[in-house]
Amino acid sequence: MSGQVVISLEDQERMRDKEQIRCLRKMLFGPHLNRDLYCNSTWDEISCWPDTEPNTTVHLQCADYINGFYVNNYASRKCMPDGQWYVHPVLNRTWTNYSQCFNKKVITNEPKVGGILETHMEHIRLMYNIGYGLSFATLTVAVFIMVYFKRLHCPRNTVHLNLFIAFMLRALVSLLKENLLVQGLGLPSDVEQTPYHTVIFIEEGPHWECKMLFTVFYYVLMASYMWIFVEGLHLHTLIMVSVFSERSSVKWYLCIGWAVPFIFLIPWIIVRINFVFFINILRALFTKMKTPISKTAKRHKYRRLAKSTLVLIPLFGVHYVIFLGLPDKDVEPEAEVIKLYFEMFLNSFQGLLVAILFCFMNNEIYIFSKIIVIVDFLQAVY
Repeated sequence: MSGQVVISLEDQERMRDKEQIRCLRKMLFGPHLNRDLYCNSTWDEISCWPDTEPNTTVHLQCADYINGFYVNNYASRKCMPDGQWYVHPVLNRTWTNYSQCFNKKVITNEPKVGGILETHMEHIRLMYNIGYGLSFATLTVAVFIMVYFKRLHCPRNTVHLNLFIAFMLRALVSLLKENLLVQGLGLPSDVEQTPYHTVIFIEEGPHWECKMLFTVFYYVLMASYMWIFVEGLHLHTLIMVSVFSERSSVKWYLCIGWAVPFIFLIPWIIVRINFVFFINILRALFTKMKTPISKTAKRHKYRRLAKSTLVLIPLFGVHYVIFLGLPDKDVEPEAEVIKLYFEMFLNSFQGLLVAILFCFMNNEIYIFSKIIVIVDFLQAVY
């Protein structure tokens, strides 16, 4: 890889987290220098610095996962004669010199995707904010309906309710993240702009508020994936298993939906499992409808199958499979932009679609609302 790094902010955080984990393992399990006095290996929020002998300056190639960095240049960190890393006199903390990583006079071979993304980013951000705003509003109404009307309380709607809450929290935190962070990297107090119009973390690193925001964001993101999985698991079990206690399973669904995200964060596995559920349920529905009937009844059943498929697609997150095979790197800029539009649209409007399909188009809620209207009318008349 050569030239300036231009990657999505999501990829930047994901790759930086991987590098941090790799660094922590190296710090724990060694090997270490076989001497008494040396600077310990350390992670400075960007790079992993090895054990270093005293009175030595160590150089590392600029990280290839930080936006704006030039990977052909080098960062440096100095180990002092007393076996301690150099402490910046102004910042009063250990310091790494990253000035060469972004301080470059001539930009050459800059990836084309940067210019294309810059052209489309304002439209993508607008779509993103509108989508999550509508999702949050409709999901709030859906949650109110589910909680307020006690006649709707049942195991199936309990699962729906938690799905609504997960997507509502995801929409809220996504809106906060999009509008509070500077270029998606950090809070205004955590970043600074270089002379070359790139944004990097300040030498102190991000404060606890920024870390807390990202922690909550990744949790609610995983929780939304898990509740999609729980919805799929619930429906799959009801259709495929004949002997099943719906009420007794709800507590397990609650544990899976809200506790599991604390344990692991691998939503792409859930996408694959849900896709298997999706195909299996479609097969079961199609098999049950495959009976000798009249043409009119057959058309009606196919309409029901189409409606069921429409509901199942957002339920199982099947749309994520479309770009599953597209690699993260070496992708044509146009394909990357199309993928970004597609993902941001579906991610932001998915909550709206879930609220419409599972609440506002729910026959049970529709019938119940008509009963309430009739009762209110009779009370007003008499």
